[in-house]
Amino acid sequence: MKDIPAPWSQRATLRQLAIFEATAEAGTAGRAARRLRLSQPAVSHALARLDVSLGTPLIERSARGSALTAAGRILCMRVERMRAHLRKGLAAALVAEGDGDDDIVVRAQGQLTSTQVACHLAVASAGSFEAAAQELAVSPPAVNRVVHSLELLLGARLYRRSGRRFEVTRKGRVLANQLQLALAEIDQAQDDVEAEQGRGRGRVRIGVLPMTPSAVVGAAIGQLIARHPDVELRIEEGPYDWVAPQLRDGRIDLLFGAVRPERVDPDFAGQPLIDDPYVIVARAGHPVTATGQVCARMLSQQVWVVPSAASPRRQAIEEVLAALPSRPRVVLETSSEPMLMATLAASDCVTLGPRSQVQGMAAQPLLGATEFKGLKVQRSIGFTVRRDWLPTQIQRSMMALLEDCTYGLITGYDGRA
Repeated sequence: MKDIPAPWSQRATLRQLAIFEATAEAGTAGRAARRLRLSQPAVSHALARLDVSLGTPLIERSARGSALTAAGRILCMRVERMRAHLRKGLAAALVAEGDGDDDIVVRAQGQLTSTQVACHLAVASAGSFEAAAQELAVSPPAVNRVVHSLELLLGARLYRRSGRRFEVTRKGRVLANQLQLALAEIDQAQDDVEAEQGRGRGRVRIGVLPMTPSAVVGAAIGQLIARHPDVELRIEEGPYDWVAPQLRDGRIDLLFGAVRPERVDPDFAGQPLIDDPYVIVARAGHPVTATGQVCARMLSQQVWVVPSAASPRRQAIEEVLAALPSRPRVVLETSSEPMLMATLAASDCVTLGPRSQVQGMAAQPLLGATEFKGLKVQRSIGFTVRRDWLPTQIQRSMMALLEDCTYGLITGYDGRA
């Protein structure tokens, strides 16, 4: 199957990257050609295509041999990281079949094609061969043939079909995760090379968690656009369970918002920036907000509105309610934060929320807040990233701006975490 409009089609192919890697190691295109059992013109053509793809020479050639340019060194580092993800994904599939020998993994990696990568990622994402074929603008039998060849290469079952039910197996999901991360490394190589040349747009993809001050994110975005007018930004706002899988496979670069304990997911690392403690929230002028602190007895006499059971804030609320002299009545449970806030502003109900949320409404003081000393749950705002993530220059710039805006806009209580 040829010319699939795959994620790799606008980038370097696995074959081109393998030739580049071999040339960097061998020192000349001729030695790389002999190592790969290719003709020297084929190697030179692949390297030329790679230069065009990245928009700059990657290897300087002279009578004494070849040397990597600054852009070539960047790509070489990213290719090494890409290879690590490929090895991890392929080994997981092979080990699951009882055959994780390193030589077999290396051989499978050498035979893996960009078309196989594209098809497997499409099937894993779309959930069926038919939907993947539509996404790739090819026929379902064509996709079926390619993914079948991938299963034969690995000797592993990546998909399971029972009647109308179709699913990607655990091995298939692990492989897709690592392939997506490998793809992200090539994206980041492109961005790093363009930044080194002073001509890059750069891409930043952020997952924003609920209860994160939008003013902080908006201010950071505005400053980044002012400095890098051609930047490509994507913001996904949603609950942790929705954005975390996107972080895991590289579709999102980082999460910004409440930092969860690292025991929640050992693959992620939290970077707290500032404490943002929970406070009791009610409408402006509510009796519980008349003083700076409220007692347990008074809270037990209030009517509460609460978020859905799966959220960390709900868990904190349950700890508070359990510590009160008597459990108060909960009149509303909702997954809609705007609905919850509107109910608070229009009633005498109370809830628990981060202090920054009330501060963010300073221009329209519909809500008030007060402390409750019995609350032992800690909360901080910051970043969550993959442990093995290496950010690009523009991603580091965005993180620095988010950090500065966090410290600048969230004020009125103890500062940095």
